[in-house]
Amino acid sequence: MTTPQDLENQLADDLRSLGPQLENDRFVRDLYRALTRTRWHRFDRDGAVGVSFKRAEELLNKLRDERGRPPLDLAQTGGEGEVSEWMDDAVLHELGWRAEPLDTSAHDDAHLWSPEDERHTPPQDTLAEGHREADERPPVPKQGTPGR
Repeated sequence: MTTPQDLENQLADDLRSLGPQLENDRFVRDLYRALTRTRWHRFDRDGAVGVSFKRAEELLNKLRDERGRPPLDLAQTGGEGEVSEWMDDAVLHELGWRAEPLDTSAHDDAHLWSPEDERHTPPQDTLAEGHREADERPPVPKQGTPGR
């Protein structure tokens, strides 16, 4: 199975192919929203990857830096998890990716964090307790699924 880190590297390579679009601030903000609160699956690989708000910001700003563009403040700017139809169809699907909402009610090994996230994260014992509680909760039904 492909690791989340391998998939993140593949995602970065695929996004790099967007070239000049990464110089457009509005486009990058929409892309940031699509990348966050989302699990991404590559059509030709097993596994999934999701990135924290800060990690998505770092990824996109690295790609912008490669093109000589200044960084953008993206983390926690709103709209996280919004994947517009245009972004999904015209960009990410064309690159070979599909998205699904990230279930934040339980720990997910595919969700990658940034070292910068650690500065804004509660102590490990609080995190462990929160993860235990989340794992004990029943799964959240997916929207659009008929009630049972």
